[in-house]
Order: sequence, then C-alpha cells, then structure tokens
Amino acid sequence: MSQKIYKNDCQMRQDTLQKIFDQQSFNFIASKLNKENLKFLELGCRGHCNLIVALANQYPNLIEYTGIDDNSEFIEQAAKRLKGTPLKSLRLIHSTAADIHHFDFGLFDVIYSRLYFMYIQNYTLVLKQILKKLKVGGTIICEEPDLSTNFCNPSHAAYDEFLHLFRALGKVKKMNFKVGAEFHTLFIELGLKITDMQFSQPILMNEERKRFMDLSMSAARNDCIEHGLISAERFDVLIDSLKNLAADARYYFAIARQTHISAIKV
Repeated sequence: MSQKIYKNDCQMRQDTLQKIFDQQSFNFIASKLNKENLKFLELGCRGHCNLIVALANQYPNLIEYTGIDDNSEFIEQAAKRLKGTPLKSLRLIHSTAADIHHFDFGLFDVIYSRLYFMYIQNYTLVLKQILKKLKVGGTIICEEPDLSTNFCNPSHAAYDEFLHLFRALGKVKKMNFKVGAEFHTLFIELGLKITDMQFSQPILMNEERKRFMDLSMSAARNDCIEHGLISAERFDVLIDSLKNLAADARYYFAIARQTHISAIKV
C-alpha cells in the first residue's frame, strides 16, 4: 500500500497556496463588492478561509457567508477559522456544488470559486445549477488554472518529470487543467455579461514557495502509484529531486497561469 502524505505537509501546501494566490484574489474580488448587505457563496471553502476573513473585516456590507465543501475536515476548520468574524450570518455546508439545488439558501449577490471547477467533469451542467442560486444582477467570480503555461527556468529534468506526471494524473482522473482558458467562452454561452478578466502567473523564486511543487506532488502520491503512473521508488526519487531543486537559488518556477473572471447574471 502506498504511503500517505503527512498532515503537516498538507497544511504546508495549503499555507503556501494562500501566500501565492490570496492577495491577487482579494484585489480581484474586492473590486466587485460594491453593494449593501451582500450575500456571498463560496464553492470549496477549504478550511483556512483567510480570504473571507480579510473580506469580512474590511467590508461590513458582507453580511452573509455560505461556504460549501465536500471535505468534512475543511468544514470543521472553516467553522473555527470564521468564529468571531463580523459576519451577521454564517453557514457552512458539507456538500458538493452539484447538489446545491437541494438546499434552500435563497439567492446570492456573489458566488465565488477558486481552483474548483478543474475537478468537476461536467462543470458546465454544475455551473448552470449554481447560476440558479445567483440573483439577477448578481456577480459570479471564478479563478481557474491553465497548466499549459508552466515552466522552470533554466529547464530541469526533475521539473519536466513532475509536470509530465501531474498532467498524466489529471488525464487519468479526468481533471481539466486548462479550464481557465475555457471560461470566457462558457460564460458568454451561458448568457452572462463578462465584467472583468485578468491573468496572473505567479513566479516562485524562494525555497518556501518553490516547495509548492513537491508538496502538490506528494499530495497525489497514492493516486500516481495506484494508477500505475510511477513506481513508489521512483516517486521518492522525484520528490527528493524537487526538494533539492526548490533549494537551488539558480532556478525559478512559473506555475499555472490563473484566469480571474467575473460576470453578471442578466
């Protein structure tokens, strides 16, 4: 049986993910919060909730927050993290976005997701269900990746192997690593009015952030081995190589380009 990733490694990956993406996400979302008494739905709250805490503390009009996640541990973490925030209403649901129609939430002013739809095979159908929960005139904000733009400079065999393995895993598990490039067309086809679209591609230069690569790979260890994509022995060699690469100041990484897109329901 393949070895599971240690919990502290999972936390390190989540912490690094926040440091890489949170400020860009905050700036993009904050520019859209211009209404009173906002009802906000997040798809995939993922426990840490630093982004929502920052928004709630800065925007008193964000009065109601609903977070949905299919991981019960993340829901428990989110409940602890959001305790004491100046939200007048807090609701955390252990569920998937595909089942959102089962809940009587009313309608939301803002629906937000980050790195969420890449994991959903029938994301167009799910998005249609989600839009039924958005008010007319309400805003949907999505942030999704395009993995076709990653690179290591100078090039390095360990990084190339990591990228090849990660893409192979995505193919096996039917994850869409290019969904960020598809949302503009999809939003138009769904009759949404696009209000803003930005690209960001974080550059990782210091060791702490460059560790995001080996931590992401380690989180997928079981799947990679059990699907026959790599042997356990080779996987361990790759992880060690990625850690050494992260510590080598001569190299930097450009990770997946993120599409930040917002639209209004008309």
